[in-house]
Amino acid sequence: MYTHHTQQKGFTLVETLVAVTVLLLAIVGPMVVAARGFQSAYFAREQMAAVFLAQEALEAVVQLRDDTALDVVWGTGTDTWDWFDNGPIPSQCRTGSQTCDYNALDGTFHLCSGSSCLLHENQNPLSNNILYAYGSGSDWIDSIYTREISFEEEESAQELTVTVTVTWPSNIYGQHASDASVVLQTRIFNQYE
Repeated sequence: MYTHHTQQKGFTLVETLVAVTVLLLAIVGPMVVAARGFQSAYFAREQMAAVFLAQEALEAVVQLRDDTALDVVWGTGTDTWDWFDNGPIPSQCRTGSQTCDYNALDGTFHLCSGSSCLLHENQNPLSNNILYAYGSGSDWIDSIYTREISFEEEESAQELTVTVTVTWPSNIYGQHASDASVVLQTRIFNQYE
C-alpha cells in the first residue's frame, strides 16, 4: 500500500512576524515624520509671531524718535533727543534698571518685568487675525508671549541700543524645553541733531 503525503504550503510564525514588522515600519515611519513636520510648522508659526512682536516694538521706538524730530522741524519741539530724555518712555527703563513694553492699542510704553510683560491676545472671529496688546475685558485672554524692551544709552548720549526680547514656552517634539526666545536689537542715532 502506498500513501502519498503532500506538503502543505503556508507561512511560518517567523515569516508572519517579519511581515508584520515590515508593515508596521512602513506605516509608523511616515506617520512619525508627518507628526514631526506638524510640530516644526507649529513652532515656526510661534517663532514668526515672536519676530513680528519684537519688530513691532523696535519700530515703535524708531517712530517715537522720528516723530520728535518732525516736531522740531515744524517748530513745536526743542530737542531732537528729547524723546528719550523726557519722553513717554518711563525713566526706570531709560536708565536700564528695568524693562518696559509697548502697548499697540494706545501707543504707550509702560514698566514691566517677567510675567507682568505677558501680552494679551484678542482674536477677531471675522478675519481670524490675532491682536497682541495689553487689552482688558472678556475678549482678551493671556497669550503665550512676553515682550521686554531694554535701552542702553551710549556715553556720547547720541546713540541708543534698543533690545527687544520675546519669550514663550516651547513644547516641541513632545518635550517641554526651556522658554524659546527671539531677540532683536538695533541702534538708534541722534541723526537729526
